[in-house]
Amino acid sequence: MYTCTCCNYSTPHQSNYKRHIETSKHKKIIEELQKQKSINAGPLMLVIARLEESNARLEESNKQLQENYTTLQERMSVLEKSVANKKNIGPIGTINNYNTTVNNQVNIQIENFGNESISHIQDKQKIDMLNSPNMALRAMLEYVHFNANKPEFQNIKWTNMQKPLILTKRGDGIDGWSLDNRDETLEELTRNLVNFMDEIRDEYGGSDVFKNKTNGEKINDLIQIMNTPDEDLSDPEKKHKKQVINKLGVHLYQCTKAQKNKK
Repeated sequence: MYTCTCCNYSTPHQSNYKRHIETSKHKKIIEELQKQKSINAGPLMLVIARLEESNARLEESNKQLQENYTTLQERMSVLEKSVANKKNIGPIGTINNYNTTVNNQVNIQIENFGNESISHIQDKQKIDMLNSPNMALRAMLEYVHFNANKPEFQNIKWTNMQKPLILTKRGDGIDGWSLDNRDETLEELTRNLVNFMDEIRDEYGGSDVFKNKTNGEKINDLIQIMNTPDEDLSDPEKKHKKQVINKLGVHLYQCTKAQKNKK
């Protein structure tokens, strides 16, 4: 688990942690800490020490990934044979063929899942998302992962809702694609998109962009609930969080299906 003690933010994924460190929200907190003349040196040194501990854990994680590389290769080799023989996985074999074909035809370099950006999203589109809190994450999914103008971010596919596996581009596996646990991947996808919404809120939320007060409150509640560990949420908040993730999952499947039908 990678933790930013300054922002009380935690993520099990290194790519999310690195992106959080670069967000305006994180940098603003660091700047405020530095500007506070009356701050006690002890707590500040503690924050620095914890950040250094986080960096040390990142380095240890990288070492562990290297050690697990051989095991992952063997696992994916078995999976590849299973796909070829149409055992267990069934139609997922067509997923790999489909994505490989698309990559070869377009001749693009697909970025690993978690390495996306929102620099290509226009100001009006960002403001529209802030004013559509119920659809914001689903709209963000389309702008980031299913944008015809950004094929390099088309790195996640869910072609069969009956299978507990989602295909993501992570650099390992078959042709760089991995079959990942559905629930864990949907939670990771949700966190990524919520982080992007947080960036947009920091960029525009201070200005008069919300059409009404309710939109601003709903966006704030969405970001807060989705970034809070389940153990710190009330039962209604947990239920709402699960509903948001489930709706995003359904939309991921629908977008994947629509994209495939266009090919």
